[in-house]
Amino acid sequence: MTQYLINYILCPFLFVWGVVGAVAFATQGAVALVWVSRFPLWLLVILARYPLAFLAVAWRDGLQLSPLFWWLDTIDNDLTGDEGWKAEHLSGSDPASYWNMVRWIWRNGGNAFNYWTLGVSAASRPDWAFWSKKAIPLIAGRFLDLRIGWTGYELQGRCKYVFTIRIKTKP
Repeated sequence: MTQYLINYILCPFLFVWGVVGAVAFATQGAVALVWVSRFPLWLLVILARYPLAFLAVAWRDGLQLSPLFWWLDTIDNDLTGDEGWKAEHLSGSDPASYWNMVRWIWRNGGNAFNYWTLGVSAASRPDWAFWSKKAIPLIAGRFLDLRIGWTGYELQGRCKYVFTIRIKTKP
């Protein structure tokens, strides 16, 4: 299992981090390294959310996470998820089932950490902060969605940190 994590998760992300960091430095200058440097903490939270989601949901307070797991919470939705997630990803018909709440954390866990710890104040967010949001066409109507930096939208006066690389079917 450890070898799998190293070979298929950690190494590819570290490679991408290095390439993105080099490109960011070359195109944006040293200032872009501010958000690239936050990647290791982001990665740690992303990896931790998968095994810890089971504990976080088991120790929840109603539809909210306990204070121990504040960093896994989403700041704009409870554990039943948002309407888009319910429409597209719900397993069964009960969004408040244990399994659906775990899956919600798997999808959005670390949201509070990304806003409050790694994020920046919307009022002081630099113009260069959202360095990249690209859709690279692939085959069969799919594309690679890349989002790196701080979002251009805010919640509770904060812009969250993102480092997302995923395959999608619609922009």
